[in-house]
Amino acid sequence: SGETLSEIGKCVSYNLSHKAYVGSDIIILRFSNDVISIYASYFVNSIGRKQLNKMGSGNSVVHIYAKDLEKVKILLPPLQEQKAIADILEKWDEAIEKTSKLIVEKKKRFEWLRKFLLTTKKDWKNIKLKDFLTESSQRSQIENEYKILSSTMNNIEIRSGRVDAISN
Repeated sequence: SGETLSEIGKCVSYNLSHKAYVGSDIIILRFSNDVISIYASYFVNSIGRKQLNKMGSGNSVVHIYAKDLEKVKILLPPLQEQKAIADILEKWDEAIEKTSKLIVEKKKRFEWLRKFLLTTKKDWKNIKLKDFLTESSQRSQIENEYKILSSTMNNIEIRSGRVDAISN
């Protein structure tokens, strides 16, 4: 179940390594020995998604039912290929997860550095912005420059990476 079609039918593969609990809106599928569950999960969450979206029903809460899931078709390569595909996709999932965590940590580090580096030091001056602004930063000058720029925008053409003004 979900609020939109894209939220229904999300599939995970559970390998019995941890205790798990499921809610009433969860459908548990057990595959035969001809199907590797992690392969089926990847397939349903990507290529099979279009099929699931067509099967959703409901307005404020969209559902997909077990009888509908029975109709979903998956491409089933031999077991060795299923395992190879699943292994590759798992490695990429792990890499994406690690990269995402690294990005979060890098952002935290950046915030710390920014606060540290921009904190007042003994020999730093404390001045107002107006003390170092020039005439061209005044509102009328900026408005003037904007009017000139916007009036000439129709006369600009980009040619092979260069911006050239075209005369009328």
